[in-house]
Amino acid sequence: MASGCLMLILLLFLSGVASEQTYSVGKFSGRWLDPFREVEVGVLLYYPNNATSGSTFPVVVFGPGFLQSDTFYDYVWVSLVPLGYVVAIDGTYNYDPMYDPMRSGRDLAFLLDYIRNQSLADPKFPTYGMINDKAATMGHSFGAAGCMLSTDRDIVGHEYSCDFDSVVPISPCRWQDDTEHAALNFGNHTKFLAISATTDCVCPPDLFSRHWYNISTATCRVFADIVHGAHCGFEEPNTESDVLCRVLEDFSWCPGGYKPIDYIPRDQQLWMTASYFVPWLDFALRGNAAGWTTLLAQLQQDAASKKALYEADMSQCQM
Repeated sequence: MASGCLMLILLLFLSGVASEQTYSVGKFSGRWLDPFREVEVGVLLYYPNNATSGSTFPVVVFGPGFLQSDTFYDYVWVSLVPLGYVVAIDGTYNYDPMYDPMRSGRDLAFLLDYIRNQSLADPKFPTYGMINDKAATMGHSFGAAGCMLSTDRDIVGHEYSCDFDSVVPISPCRWQDDTEHAALNFGNHTKFLAISATTDCVCPPDLFSRHWYNISTATCRVFADIVHGAHCGFEEPNTESDVLCRVLEDFSWCPGGYKPIDYIPRDQQLWMTASYFVPWLDFALRGNAAGWTTLLAQLQQDAASKKALYEADMSQCQM
C-alpha cells in the first residue's frame, strides 16, 4: 500500500467525508467458481472487520485495467472499507493480455451475486450477515468499460442480476458498440459518475468517457476530468505499473510516448479521484445528501483552481 493512502484517508476524515464510525479492515484472497461460464474468478475481498452485530454494508466491485494487477488499486479499498463498505477487486486476469472488458463485466456481475448469495447462506463466509441491498460497480481502463457492461443483463447475460445502483468508470475505453448500449440503458435507476483525465492519451476522454457521459440516459450523473492527469495516474505508483504504463502509452495516442513530466503527481491524482468517488458513493449508496454537497463543493473548488473540469446533471437524482 502506498504511503500516500494513509494521508489520503486522514485528509478525507478531516474534510468531513468520513462517517462517525470507522472500521478496521479484514481481507480474503481466493478464487470462486462461476458455474455459468465454468471459470474461476479471482478476488481480493476487503471488508469491515470490527462491525457490530446486525451492521450491514454496501458492496463495491472493481475491475483493474488491461495488463494491470488487482494490487495496483489499494487506494480504492483504503478509501472505502474503513467507512463501511465491502470492496471486491477482480483478480482473475492479472497481467493477462487476453483480458478484455466483456470478461471484466461478467466477472464483476458474478462477484456481486456471489458475495450477496454467500453472505446470506454460508456462516463461514467472510461477510456473512453483513451485506445490504446497495451496490456499485467500478473499474479502471478496460475494467472501467467492464464495469459499465456489468450493469446490463442483455450484454453480460441473464444469469447475473446486474443489480447495481451506481456505476463509476475511471478512464474507460472500449471500441465495441456494447458499451454505448450499456450507457444508453442506465436510465434513472443507475447513478453515473465518470472520472477521467484531460491528458489521458491511452483512453482519451473525448473518445470514451466524455462521449459515454454525453449519450448516457442516466438522469443522475457527473463527469469529472482531472486537468493534466494521466491514464496510469489512476493506479498506485510502483515499478511494475510504471513499466506497463510506458508500454501502453508508447503504443497508443500518446505523442512522443511516455512523458511523466507533463502530468500532475500521481499521489495528487489519486487523492482527487478518491475525493470524488468517496462522497459520490455516500450519496449514491447511502442516500446521504451531504455526500452530493461535498462532491459538488470539491468539484467547484477544483474547477476554480483549474485542477479539474466537470459537468453535473442531477435532474432526477433520488436521495
